Amino acid sequence: YALLNQNNIKVETNKTLENVFGTVFDIRSSVINGNTIYYFNLTDDKTFYSVPASTCPEAVTINIGDFVTLQLEG
Repeated sequence: YALLNQNNIKVETNKTLENVFGTVFDIRSSVINGNTIYYFNLTDDKTFYSVPASTCPEAVTINIGDFVTLQLEG
């Protein structure tokens, strides 16, 4: 998370269980210890939400402009 913070990218990690939905504005990815993590930013939201491909294989198919619902876990 240090590199994300260094680039002013906010990553929420202490959320309670809830749903967030909206249109994907930006997508980024990284490989950490062999695991691909996708980061989604929704329109009008400055937060990037992380989605591991290992727990959500559908993340690979999401494109900018797609409407998504993300279930946040704390």
